[in-house]
Amino acid sequence: MAAIASLLGIVDLKKADGIVLATDQVPTLLIGGGRSPLTMPPMSASMVESALAELLTPELRAALGSAGHVETRHTSGNRGTFNVRVRVEDGTTTVTLEKGDGPTAAEPSVARPAAQATGATRSDDREPAPVAAALDQAMSRRASDVLLSTGLRPRVRVEGEWVEVEAPPVTAADLEQAFVARLADERRHSLEQTGSVDLSYVRHDPRSGDDVRFRVNLFRQQTGMAAALRPLWTILPSLSDLHLPAALQPIMSLRHGLVVMTGATGSGKSTTLAALLDHVNHTRACHIVTLEDPVEYLFRRDRAVIHQREIGAHVSSFAAGLRAALRESPDIILVGEMRDPETIRLALTAAETGHLVMSTLHSGSAAMAIDRIVDVFGEAEKSEVRQQLAGTLRHVIAQQLVASPGGNRIPVLEMLTVTHAVAAQIREGRTHFLAAQMEIEAGERMVTMERALAELVRTGRLARQAALDASQRRDELVKLLDDRPPATTRR
Repeated sequence: MAAIASLLGIVDLKKADGIVLATDQVPTLLIGGGRSPLTMPPMSASMVESALAELLTPELRAALGSAGHVETRHTSGNRGTFNVRVRVEDGTTTVTLEKGDGPTAAEPSVARPAAQATGATRSDDREPAPVAAALDQAMSRRASDVLLSTGLRPRVRVEGEWVEVEAPPVTAADLEQAFVARLADERRHSLEQTGSVDLSYVRHDPRSGDDVRFRVNLFRQQTGMAAALRPLWTILPSLSDLHLPAALQPIMSLRHGLVVMTGATGSGKSTTLAALLDHVNHTRACHIVTLEDPVEYLFRRDRAVIHQREIGAHVSSFAAGLRAALRESPDIILVGEMRDPETIRLALTAAETGHLVMSTLHSGSAAMAIDRIVDVFGEAEKSEVRQQLAGTLRHVIAQQLVASPGGNRIPVLEMLTVTHAVAAQIREGRTHFLAAQMEIEAGERMVTMERALAELVRTGRLARQAALDASQRRDELVKLLDDRPPATTRR
C-alpha cells in the first residue's frame, strides 16, 4: 500500500480534500473546491495501474472493464476513509479519492449504461436522450456532422444534406450535462470569456467494437447553448480510398517548404492531409510532428515516427507548438490551421529552415489562399511575407466535395505548383494573374478547379449540373465542357 499511502500522506499534509490521479497527468490535489497540481512528474500508465491494484478488488476490476467506471471506498490508517471513483475514457484512466464515507468494497456502486432507446449505441449516465439519439444516427449513417441547438431537435448531415433526428428538442441542461460538465476549469473559463470552446468527445460503437471520437465546438448563441460535432473516424483512408489523384504523391517526397491545403469547412482538407501523411508513414523513415485541434486520425507507427500533439491538451496553441517543434528535430510538421500572424510567421520560418510544413486554410481557391495569408499582416510586413512565400511555398491545393451520380461526395482538387513564374507573381503581389498562369502551365500538377470539374464530367464521375453548381467560373467551365471533338458520323 506504499504508493497510495504516500499520496494520501500528501493530502493529509496539505490539508486537502482529496487527490486526482490520471494517466500521463500530474497528480492534482482537491483543495477548497479548486485543484492544485503537485510538483512531480506525470503518472505513467503503469503507475496508475499499480494504484488500481491497491484500491480495487478483482471483482471491481472486472466491473471497471465492463462498465467503464466504478466506485468504492478506501481506508488509510489514521488518515480516515476516502471515496474512490475510477473512470476509463478515451484511453485515460482517472482515479479520484475524496475524504468521506462511501460504498463498501463488498457493495460497489458500479455505473450502469443508460437505457438504449435506439438499440444502437451504448450511452453512459451523462448522455441525455437527444444527444444519444443524434450520435446513434451519426454513427449508423456515417454522418459528417451533428448539430445540437437549444430548443430544436438534433440534426445530422448525411451526404451533404441536413436531416432532423426523431428525438426530443435539445435543452440547455442536456448540453450542460453532456459537454460543459466534462470541461476542465481552464476550458470552462474559455467558454465563459469567449463564448465558445473546442473539445473531444468519445463514444463506443458496438457495431465495430471501436471507439468513435467526435470533434466538438461548443458555443453560446442567441437562444442559448449549441454544439457542432464532427465524427473523427479512426480508420485512416488511403489516397486511393479517397479517389485522390496520384499527382499528390510526389508532394510527400519534398524535404522542405510549405504546402497549404485550402477549402471551405467540411471540404475534407484534414482527411486529405492525413492520407498524405499516412502515405509518408508507409514509405519513408522520418520524424513527423502534428499540431491538431483536436487530434483527428490516429496514426499507427510504420516507417515514420509520428508524435501527435493536441492543442489545449499537450500544448497551449499552434504557435507554441511550432516554437517547440523547431527544437524536436522533425522532418515534417503538420499545423492543423494557420489562424493568426504568429502561427503563419513561425510556419514560414520552419519551412525556410529545412522542414516540410503542411497546413490548412479557409479560402475558395488557391490564389485566394495566398491573398489570405498576406492580408493577415499589416502593410509594413506584407512585402516581406510575399518574399518568404515566394521562396518557401511549394503547393497550394484547393479542395471541395461534390455529389456524384451515385450519391457519394467526391473530392475535386485545384492544384497550384509554385514554379519560377508563379513565385514571381507572388513576390510582386500580382496574385490576380495566377489563374491565367495556371492555364499557361496547365498539366498534371497545375490544374484549375474548372479543368478538374470538366475532367470528372467527361469521365462520368460527375453530372454536368453538379459541376456547374460547384464552379465559381461557370462560363469557363461551360467552354471546357463544350470544347469536345466532333462525334464521328456513322455511315
